[in-house]
Amino acid sequence: MSNISFAFFWIPARFSEVEVEELNCFLGSHRVLMTDRKFLPDPSAPGWSICIEYAYESSGKTNVSRKQKIDYRNVLDSKTFAVYAALRNTRKELAHAEGIPAYVIMTNEQMAELARLCPENLVELSTIDGFGEGRIKKYGQQFIDCLHSENQSKNSAGKSPTENETKK
Repeated sequence: MSNISFAFFWIPARFSEVEVEELNCFLGSHRVLMTDRKFLPDPSAPGWSICIEYAYESSGKTNVSRKQKIDYRNVLDSKTFAVYAALRNTRKELAHAEGIPAYVIMTNEQMAELARLCPENLVELSTIDGFGEGRIKKYGQQFIDCLHSENQSKNSAGKSPTENETKK
């Protein structure tokens, strides 16, 4: 839980690097919400008065933290991870062809959900969070094809060689 706190700094007009370094250190280690500064031209001690509003984390942490990375090999079962890996390859190819980062096409979290649910068509794909009309129109069929291909290879791998031969 974060609380809002304030810090005040005084930087003399003829400052030394110490005051500036102290301010920069504070700014670099806190989540700053707003700053207000005013130059006070007092003849005896002109300088900058700086008020900083920042979020103070009650857990003791003041830095903004990023989401931890998830290793989907540990989260997904082996069959689902194989689907996830195939989807990741498709995403990588699409991103490379368009010259964009892979996460723009689909996040790892969305990809894991897609691997878990294995939608069979574009309508089912639209029920997954993050797959709107534009993304489905642009990439949907490639991902459905990838899922179908993965499901066929899983089904083939589970059958005996004689069953595979009779299908040919």
